[in-house]
Amino acid sequence: LIRRDWPRCAARAAGSSTTHHDEMGMFFERLSGVVLDREVVMPSAVERAVGMCTAFGHPEAIGSPPVPVDCRGAEGCLFCEHFKVHADEHDTRKLISCRYCIQQTAPLAGSQERFLALFGPIFDRIGAILSEVGKRAPGIVERLEREVVEDGNLDPYWAGKLEMLLNLELVA
Repeated sequence: LIRRDWPRCAARAAGSSTTHHDEMGMFFERLSGVVLDREVVMPSAVERAVGMCTAFGHPEAIGSPPVPVDCRGAEGCLFCEHFKVHADEHDTRKLISCRYCIQQTAPLAGSQERFLALFGPIFDRIGAILSEVGKRAPGIVERLEREVVEDGNLDPYWAGKLEMLLNLELVA
């Protein structure tokens, strides 16, 4: 069947895609508020697997994120209004370790396309945050990527997750 309203449907679809692209652009532009300088103290923040939360238990999505924002999973934190990281070794290692652990699960997705469909937005978000960290602390991201990927020096939380995956023989 040929839909008679196809041009109108195509325009709506294009508008939706454009709107999504604009929202994601604004979302990634707000990184300067996510990344804090090393000396900024957040006394009421809660330590999380990928950074810190300034309002744990009260998730608030930034725009229309591709991942549900909740306080249970690290991925949700990345897309929350209350998520913060310091441009320091501790938080940067967390982000790189998270990305590394997720990358190790790629074979479980069945195909590279499916894996990227599932985790592409998470990798994009981590990459954008690490880019901002690199602007504030030059050289730290590259050094820690080598330490995590080549030397296996992951953040303790993510090292435990990776060990669990290895023990379950889900990753090689």
